[in-house]
Amino acid sequence: MNKIPLYLLLILIEDDPSQQLITLKMLAVLPSFDTEIKLGRNLQEAKSVLEASTRRFDLILLDLGLPDSQGLNTIEAIQAITDIKILLITGQDTMPQEILDDHDIKGYLPKSKMSIDNLDSEIQITMQTMNFRRSRERFALITSNLEKLVDKAYNIESENTKQ
Repeated sequence: MNKIPLYLLLILIEDDPSQQLITLKMLAVLPSFDTEIKLGRNLQEAKSVLEASTRRFDLILLDLGLPDSQGLNTIEAIQAITDIKILLITGQDTMPQEILDDHDIKGYLPKSKMSIDNLDSEIQITMQTMNFRRSRERFALITSNLEKLVDKAYNIESENTKQ
């Protein structure tokens, strides 16, 4: 039995036309995902696409070297307008883990290692990390609410015993 691919709405923020084409072709044939992709060729265009969309994007695929923004400034500019998770796809072969952690980046793929399998894997890891975080937040909320209910029930019981 074949697994049904998960549908994702993505935005690819990439200025290099040849890299756009390569990435778009790979995204079209990912084994784990069916994708709809919007394109931003620079930071300003990406911001416009993000702000104009009536649907929430699932993931941002971001190149750090854009004509109107470079490096960490690019990440910070995107994160200033949205909390959508980012998968970095960049020409830098290495990225310090501290930078990824400080900017809450869960996925990183150097362009030199771009392949259908690597891209699919990085998207899977990024999405699973997001799902784990959401589950952990929901669990914390449920636990907190349960503790409040138990405290309330205990207080009611204590008041009833005093009377």
